[in-house]
Formats: sequence, C-alpha cells, structure tokens
Amino acid sequence: MALPDTQAYSANDPATFQAETQWVVDHIKDQRIAFVSHLGDIVDKNGEPAQWEVAKQSMRTLHGKVPYGLAVGNHDMVGATGDSSNFGAAFPQ
Repeated sequence: MALPDTQAYSANDPATFQAETQWVVDHIKDQRIAFVSHLGDIVDKNGEPAQWEVAKQSMRTLHGKVPYGLAVGNHDMVGATGDSSNFGAAFPQ
C-alpha cells in the first residue's frame, strides 16, 4: 500500500490524514496489506512543527499494526541544503 503526498493534509486537513491511516489499519486483513510506503512530501512546509506533529500522530496509527517506511520528499527538507533534520526528529529510528 502506498501513501503519496500527504502534505496538504498535514497543512490543512489533519482529519483526512488520520482517516487514511485508520483506513489502512481497518483493512489490513481484507486488503492483505503487508507494508505501507509513504512516498514523500509528508508535510507541506518543512519548517512548520505543527505539520510534523499531524504527520507523526497520523502515522502513529500504524505502529505495531503494519510495518511502514517513509521517503523524504522535497517538501520534507530544506531545498537548498537537503537538510532533513525535522523529518529525523519527527520519525527517529
């Protein structure tokens, strides 16, 4: 299963982001979901802590229920330097 481009949800519609991850949990068995890949652009603005909190809470729904991985998109880092430390702080290993 793939979750693409949730940046608009992190910025303006946290309920939809939460609903997406809850849908995954609710359908793990009937949809045979073995892994969830977030394809990046988790947040819209890397420097907005509130957006990272929305993302963290929404993705936390999957913890212990289905394995998942996240890719860092261009919105998730500082473009000029590639600094993704806010991603690392929100999603430590």
